[in-house]
Amino acid sequence: MTLDDLLTLSNAELWSLLDGGHPIDREAVADRQMNGVSLAPGLVRHTVAWTKFRKTFKREPDGSLRGWNIACEQTPLDQPWVHKQRRGEPRTYWHYRICGHDGLEMPGKRGLVIDYTTGGNHRLDYMNRVRDPLVAVNPDDPDLLLGLSMFAVGSRHLTLPFTWFVLAGGDPLDHDATPPRGVQPAP
Repeated sequence: MTLDDLLTLSNAELWSLLDGGHPIDREAVADRQMNGVSLAPGLVRHTVAWTKFRKTFKREPDGSLRGWNIACEQTPLDQPWVHKQRRGEPRTYWHYRICGHDGLEMPGKRGLVIDYTTGGNHRLDYMNRVRDPLVAVNPDDPDLLLGLSMFAVGSRHLTLPFTWFVLAGGDPLDHDATPPRGVQPAP
């Protein structure tokens, strides 16, 4: 399956892929920035969200992974991902840690979880209640990942509308964003 294939799938087909997704090798994504594509319907994507972004996977000295989102110029998908800048640095937002599914009731059990609840974001930021299950679409292929943002209510998770996304390809991580204050220790 390719990114182009994923762009055409229905909600039901995306759910099937997430439930049947494949494990992600942490080492294969460590110290990378991956190209993100929102799968929200066109009208939603272009009026209240965005199409292109990046997610990072930074290996910490203890071996855990943390990351952040990077804002990107909204150019066509066949053009390179270009970071928006702030004071000469990539514009970053919504920090997170990468963890497993232990004790979490959510789909995508074979993959990883992008956990904003431990990212140290501002205490009033709604992302502090969000976790994203993330799976590899193809076996043993860390270059095409499918995710869905879900709102955490205790150990359960509610689906947020229009929050499917794909991470495809990318580059080695070329910068380190300072984590926000209060970032939680690795899970």
